[in-house]
Amino acid sequence: MKLIPYCCLFVLLLSSCSVAQIDSTAPDGALANEMEDTSTEEVFSGEIQTQVSEKDGMPMVYVPAGKFTMGVTEEIAAAQCSKYGSMCERMWYRVEVPPHTVKLDAFWIDQTEVTNAMYALCVNAGQCTEPHLMDYMVEPLFFGKVEYEDHPVTIVDWEQAAAYCAWAGRRLPTEAEWEKAARGTDERTFPWGNTDPDDTLANFNRAVENTTPVGSYPNGMSLYGALDMAGNISEWVADWYVPYSSDKQTNPTGPQNGDERVFRGGDWNSDASGLRTTYRQHTTPDFYDIGVGFRCAVSAEN
Repeated sequence: MKLIPYCCLFVLLLSSCSVAQIDSTAPDGALANEMEDTSTEEVFSGEIQTQVSEKDGMPMVYVPAGKFTMGVTEEIAAAQCSKYGSMCERMWYRVEVPPHTVKLDAFWIDQTEVTNAMYALCVNAGQCTEPHLMDYMVEPLFFGKVEYEDHPVTIVDWEQAAAYCAWAGRRLPTEAEWEKAARGTDERTFPWGNTDPDDTLANFNRAVENTTPVGSYPNGMSLYGALDMAGNISEWVADWYVPYSSDKQTNPTGPQNGDERVFRGGDWNSDASGLRTTYRQHTTPDFYDIGVGFRCAVSAEN
């Protein structure tokens, strides 16, 4: 399949794109179980809304305020894992259980993962450190190489991802924000819907054996216009890991501290079960890998 360059893809997919100063205010509070519900419910028109970060040129898409179902039942998770991959042998899907209602205020999320070229802006500004080297590397795999500028930055730990988003005037999305941006309000199995994954929808199952330029799979776009939320790379989110609760929540941000951070979305090495919108992983914040990067978010103005 001939891929459309990602810098042109946004113009083709989106009818308009306004330049705006990004507000970096993050949601307040810790795990907001049964807190007072002050958020507004919006009706999604189906029209993708965008703005562009002045700091790094990242197109962002708007996710309206309202409720959605986060997580899934153990029966559904087990069935999905059995159908789509082999990761379920260790029953990792149990971290996706139980389903619970979450209400979020409106926010903007990066349309794609942060690229090597964007991350280099922060490094050159002295606000970010260069991606790590894996043990087997003598030089960076992709970062700093012209031919990979439009690939997602990888081999960054949680602190590096958070530092970049702060420099860009944004923040890492909460886990709930990430899942809503990927899953929508119709409990879809994959960002694009319930159609089984293939190589026109996502970069997965070692089909390419590497990362691809961001935005290479427009058919895999989520309800709100976010790209690459399944496959290519997994993405750090803001939260410390905690098992799900069945309680209703409003603007949850996770616990105030913990041992492990969450990352979401499968990568180019994942089987199809890792592309599901409810799939979640957790590890220590100093972890880095060639399949892990990030995107940023920002709260919408009140």
